[in-house]
Amino acid sequence: TYIIQPDAAGGKDTYINGNTSYMNYNYGARTYMTIGYYSGQFSQARGQLQFDLSDIPAGVTITKAELKLYSPYTFTNTMDIEAHKITRSWIEGTGNGSQTNNGATWYRYDGVNLWANYGGDYDSTIVCTTQVGTNSGWYVWDITNLVQGWFNGTEANNGIILKGSNEYSTYRQFWSSDHSDQTWRPKLVVTYATVDDTVPQGNIISPIQGQIVSGTNRIKVTATDNIELSSVEVYIDNTLIHAEPRPQVDTWSETSFSCYWDTTELDALGNKVYLDGSHIITVKVYDTAGHMTVINRNVTVNNDSSKTTYIIQPDAAGGKDTYINGNTSYMNYNYGARTYMTIGYYSGQFSRARGQLQFDLSDIPAGATITKAELKLYSPYTFTNTMDIEAHKITRSWIEGTGNGSQTNNGATWYRYDGLNLWTNYGGDYDSTIETITQVGTSSGWYVWDITCLVQEW
Repeated sequence: TYIIQPDAAGGKDTYINGNTSYMNYNYGARTYMTIGYYSGQFSQARGQLQFDLSDIPAGVTITKAELKLYSPYTFTNTMDIEAHKITRSWIEGTGNGSQTNNGATWYRYDGVNLWANYGGDYDSTIVCTTQVGTNSGWYVWDITNLVQGWFNGTEANNGIILKGSNEYSTYRQFWSSDHSDQTWRPKLVVTYATVDDTVPQGNIISPIQGQIVSGTNRIKVTATDNIELSSVEVYIDNTLIHAEPRPQVDTWSETSFSCYWDTTELDALGNKVYLDGSHIITVKVYDTAGHMTVINRNVTVNNDSSKTTYIIQPDAAGGKDTYINGNTSYMNYNYGARTYMTIGYYSGQFSRARGQLQFDLSDIPAGATITKAELKLYSPYTFTNTMDIEAHKITRSWIEGTGNGSQTNNGATWYRYDGLNLWTNYGGDYDSTIETITQVGTSSGWYVWDITCLVQEW
């Protein structure tokens, strides 16, 4: 999918006004286009747009082309707006509702020479009609066949004209390429197919090959394609357990996601679905060209009841925890030696405060299978409201520091992971995937985050 959404310098759009007082006026530099009728100002106003298709790769087949315009206002009635092919070249002009003689007007296609027909030269055949509703928002015209013709060279690309099906009832305004906000400018969204001989790629990040698993396990998957992914599926022993939904994006060429496999699952009769022993995790990655890649991972399920609980609860010398403070007055402060961690917001003191912890797992026996891992923190105070706190994986090393709410330059702060070097993203570098969420209540006491899958990976 290729999106053409030019700015004022690269865009070409305007409107022409059939009101007798403004028929020689040009609107090429106006931040909006008007289409329709408004007493005393606009009469049969028609929008004109043209897009440069030269950056679309040669040899592709256009399968979809949609013109999208943003209407910023609300109205009391709907309006049907037709798209027609313009049949001659024209000039946008530099006017903002003035007679500049250098761009399209109701009478002239370039400010000097007359249209063959006043109001623009266009094919009477309607390319498509869109009903523009009463709400503000994006509206879409499907002009696939016309864009195919422009791209293939069977049609001259002179752009399109937009006019009301009833040009004397109401009007609409849409932002133009001259608008200061790039996100609202007109765009042509073109989907095309190429000759694709490249198969998609995939990987199972966890569990690793031959891993012994038990309980609930996270299956972490990545997939990419040179053009467009179609679907990604996860199977256990040829039984589908997860199909990753396509996100709401124009192009889906890469993905990273996690799904969960409960090895203790029982069927309707109470029998184990996954017996202890060997099992195969299979990931199938499909692209839009019909290619498929299969990745297999062999693991062993062992839900043996003989389990040992190991508690890691270090002191100040062995522990590694701190918090970072997003308050502008304290962004360079370190709290590595503080007796508590703050998370959240408190006016005047803490802004987006985030806790950081790291545990040494080296004393867990080699070869052990982790079936449960819980982070437990004690909150000593009572509050009037609850708070949901997320756990995320930190993606780079960091230093605890020795500060107690001071600038020590030797440990993590909002800006820096070690007091000297900047995080890639202020506020800490962490995976956006939420490992778990715990609702911390109003009472003091212990609160628990289940981070089993993350500790399994560590």
